[in-house]
Amino acid sequence: MNKSSSLNERLVFILIIGILALNYPLMAIIDKPVFLKGIPVLYLYLFFIWSCFIGLVAFTLRKNPRPKPLSKKTPPPGKL
Repeated sequence: MNKSSSLNERLVFILIIGILALNYPLMAIIDKPVFLKGIPVLYLYLFFIWSCFIGLVAFTLRKNPRPKPLSKKTPPPGKL
């Protein structure tokens, strides 16, 4: 299994979890006339799930933030 198929599997898994979290049965359970600091709980749930979904996708797709150090034997770019 190569890195690309593993990444695709993770993204499909995140998508399925996101679809299940935003599906009718779960939203019907949360859709009650309850407010938290004046905001309906359903709105907070939707915002939380959506932000978690975006965060998980961003974490999955992120690249290595640390660049590889240049070895001292190679000349700097532009100076061949």
